[in-house]
Parts: sequence; C-alpha cells; structure tokens
Amino acid sequence: MIAGPDGSPYANGCFFFVINLPSTYPRIAPKVQFLTTGGGRIRFNPNLYNCGEVCLSLPGTWQGPDWISGESTSLQVRRYNANIWPHTIDAAIKSHLSSTQKNNNTYPEFEGGMVKHFLEKRSLIEKELLEDSRLMSQVQSVLELFERLSTREKEVRGGRS
Repeated sequence: MIAGPDGSPYANGCFFFVINLPSTYPRIAPKVQFLTTGGGRIRFNPNLYNCGEVCLSLPGTWQGPDWISGESTSLQVRRYNANIWPHTIDAAIKSHLSSTQKNNNTYPEFEGGMVKHFLEKRSLIEKELLEDSRLMSQVQSVLELFERLSTREKEVRGGRS
C-alpha cells in the first residue's frame, strides 16, 4: 500500500501494488502490478495502466525520446492532475472507506493501516472535497463514510477499555 502524497492528484488515497522480485533481481527488473484501477476503468498515470500493468522507468530500459524542455507545460500538468483527483476520491479513498465498513475489504491485511491513515487525513480530505465544486456529488457520501468509520473505531476502542 502506498498513500498518495499531499499536494499531488493522488493526495491521501491508498494505492495498492503487487511487487515480485525474481531470483535474478537486481539484474532483472521486478514485476509490478497496479491494483487500484477502479475495476479496470482508471489509468492514474502514464506509467500505471488501467489493466494493472506498470511501466517501470528504470535506467537503460526506455528507448524513447528524451524529455524536451517546453513540450510539457505547467498548464498541461495542472489539467492532467485536475482530471486525476476525482478518480483518486472514487477508487483510492471512497471505495476503500466503503469496503472497510462492509467487512469485505479487498486487502484485509492493510485494513488497520488504511483506517489509521484515513482517520488521520480525514480533515484534509474533507477540506479538499469541499473546495472542489466538481466533487459536490461525492461530498455527502464521503462524509457519511467517514462518520461511520469514526463511530466504528470509537466503539472498538470503547470495547477494549
């Protein structure tokens, strides 16, 4: 599990990968599969395909052209990032919040870490949701999921006392 960094279009989302290191590693690159694809709908990054394939940008493995200054403008990057953020909310935040509350978490071994992460980042996520007018349809359901998660965690902690 990798939590998206603050200030990025992946901010506060939980992203899952399977990484297999062959016996010949590091001479042979690892095999990586991306699991947070929204059921095969979302391509979060030019190197993360919606089929789960990951293009590793390892030195000496890319034969394409080098980066050319001025061809990727900050406006293009901002536009791309703005398009990714709603997908982060849907597939890397909302779907995980929902699955932890239905006790059908796809990644049960990470549930404790995910719950802790989301509770710690709750106010940031809520603030960013409320500031993005495109996400108004998501706000209420995410707020409800957070409230249920908080209530459940309080009940669990209360039962331990």
